[in-house]
Amino acid sequence: MQIELLVEAIAPAIAVAETLTTGKDLRSPIFKCALIEAHEDRIVVRASSCTRSVEVTIPHKPVAVGKILVPAAQLDQIFRANKKASVRITSTERGCRIAFGRAKGFNLTTEVVEDFPDMTFFDAKHASVKVPVTALIDMCKRAHSVIHKENSKILLHGLCLHLVDGKLRVVGTNGLVLSYTTIPVEAAQEGVKYDQAVVFPDLIDLLPFVASKGTEVELQITNRAVNLRGDLGQGSSIRLIGGYPPYESALPRIAAKVIHLPRTNISSILDQLDVLTYMGVPTVQLVLENNLASWTAEGSDGRFHQEDDIVFEGDKIVMFYNPLTLAAAIKTRKAESMTFEVIGSLSPTVLRELGLPFESICVFAPLRPGNA
Repeated sequence: MQIELLVEAIAPAIAVAETLTTGKDLRSPIFKCALIEAHEDRIVVRASSCTRSVEVTIPHKPVAVGKILVPAAQLDQIFRANKKASVRITSTERGCRIAFGRAKGFNLTTEVVEDFPDMTFFDAKHASVKVPVTALIDMCKRAHSVIHKENSKILLHGLCLHLVDGKLRVVGTNGLVLSYTTIPVEAAQEGVKYDQAVVFPDLIDLLPFVASKGTEVELQITNRAVNLRGDLGQGSSIRLIGGYPPYESALPRIAAKVIHLPRTNISSILDQLDVLTYMGVPTVQLVLENNLASWTAEGSDGRFHQEDDIVFEGDKIVMFYNPLTLAAAIKTRKAESMTFEVIGSLSPTVLRELGLPFESICVFAPLRPGNA
C-alpha cells in the first residue's frame, strides 16, 4: 500500500481513531491501532474499542491499494507535529514508513491486519431513520447529565433510544431524574425493526465523527448495536443487554399548573445550587403563592432566597428539592423559555423547554416534607 496526500486531509480521521483507541481498559495492541485501507478511489480509516467502532472515508486515489494496521496515538502525534506538510505512507515488510519529503521520515511497527476486530456497521436487512445530527447531539447531552453513576445500575448508565410512532425518543434516568426528549423522524430504509436500544453514553462522541454540523445522521438499531451513518462516515455502539425500566410510568398524567420561567431566572438558581451543594445544604424549598415563586435554602453557613414574578392562581404549593437533583434537572436545559409544571407538593415536577426543534422535558421527584 502507498498513499500520498496532505496531512490535513487524513489527520482528522486519525484523530477520530485515536480518540477511540486511548481507553485505559484497552490492553490489546490491536485495539490501539487504526486500520488504513487504500481502495481504488478512496481511503478508509477504521478504529474500534470494546464498545464503539468508527469508519471515516476520504475521497482520494492512492498510489497503490492495500491496508495497514498502525498505532493510532503515534500516528496522530506525528501528524500534529507536521500539520502543513504532505505525507507519504508506505507499507513495508515489517511495518510502514511515514515520510515527509526526503528530509524527514518515521518508521512504525504495524500489527497483523487480519487480527483487526470485525465491526458492526449498517445492514441492509434492518430499518433505519434520519435524524438532524445537531438535534440528536443536544438530545443525548440532556440525557447524559442524569444517567446513573453507580456500578450496580448498569442499564441506567446508558442512553435509551426508543423508536415509536414515527418519533425517536432519547431517555436517560438515575431513578430520581428523567430526561425525555422526542423528535419526529423519517424512515430512510425499510426492513427488520428493533424499537428500543440502550447504549453507553459515549455514543455522543461518535455523532460529530460521522456527520457534519447541519446535516442528517441515519440511525439503525439491530440486535447487536446502534449504527450511525452520515456524510463523513459511519459508526457503531454496542447495545447493553437487558430491558430499560418502564420510564413512561414516570410521566405525570394529571393536568398540572404551568409556571413560565425565563432563562435568566433558571441560570441564577443554577449558580446558587452549585454554592449550596458545596456548603452541604440538604434541601431547597420552593413556595408558589400570590404570583410569586420563592426559592429558599438554609444551612449552617448562611441562607439563600430568591423571588421570581410568575402567573400563578390557586392554593399555595410548597415543594422541597434535593439541590443535586434540581441541579441535574436544569444543568443542560438551554432554552430561553421554560415552564415548571406542578401538581402538588408530593407529585413529580416537570421542567419543559420551549422553542426547540424537539420536545424536551425533565421529570424530577420532590422530597417528602418529613425528609426535607
